[in-house]
Amino acid sequence: MELRDKRHRQVHLEAGALSDILFFLLIFFLITSTMANPNVIKLTRPKSSSVDKDPKKPTAIVSINTAGEMFINHTPTSMETLQPDLEKELSGKEDPAILLNVANEVTVEKVVQVMEVVQYKLKAKISLATDKPKN
Repeated sequence: MELRDKRHRQVHLEAGALSDILFFLLIFFLITSTMANPNVIKLTRPKSSSVDKDPKKPTAIVSINTAGEMFINHTPTSMETLQPDLEKELSGKEDPAILLNVANEVTVEKVVQVMEVVQYKLKAKISLATDKPKN
């Protein structure tokens, strides 16, 4: 009868497979993190303490960045083509609502021009996006 000595056990772990798994996880998280919001328009919005707790989901989002570039749902547009582009976006929608997402540096005149197109020409509701002030 041959008895083995339990003191001489050797555990061997292959690290190659673990490094492959870690590499694949790293690639997966890098790809998914860039796909989360690829078309985000960076804006510094005005601050307001009266933020709507339950906002209505807007039909379209009109954004104006610091350079004065205008976007409808991440699609570039201009002041001249704003009304026809919004009419296409709002066609067939019941009770349309527009969210106006404007950078701090944009002039009030440009904001008022967009509001006139939305409220008076298209007869849609408009909301101004703001950030909550830091306390």
